[in-house]
Amino acid sequence: MEIKEHYFEYLRKTLRLTFQEGVRMLKAGVEVDPLGDLNTEAERKLDQLVCDKYDTDFYILHGYPLAVRPFYTMLCYNDSAYSEEIISGPQRIHEPEFLTTCAMACGIEVKTISLYIDSFRGGIYVSFCSPSEMFLETLVSSG
Repeated sequence: MEIKEHYFEYLRKTLRLTFQEGVRMLKAGVEVDPLGDLNTEAERKLDQLVCDKYDTDFYILHGYPLAVRPFYTMLCYNDSAYSEEIISGPQRIHEPEFLTTCAMACGIEVKTISLYIDSFRGGIYVSFCSPSEMFLETLVSSG
């Protein structure tokens, strides 16, 4: 088995693509539902297309269709059919009443998630997720 060395390429200003832009890039070779989620094949193909076109391995794909996101996903401020993305996942709804409304709209029995909803009632909630190996490699190679 041949192991190829690959260095993580990134731009000084992180590339940001909307989900719709990603779907348009994929139209050439992969069948994608513009209001669906990306499967593994589509994600890999998009990674390759982005790398070829923009010469970067790191980019943000934001504005996923809300229909493929969990009930706790924050709506996009300018289009309620899409979600508000932060790094590798959607921004979560942090307002207990709105979270309750969304759960009920999805047919979730609110009492089964009451501890989760109550966790937003008295303080600040922060969530940040990024692939750690990419982040560490960037730190090590830039120093």
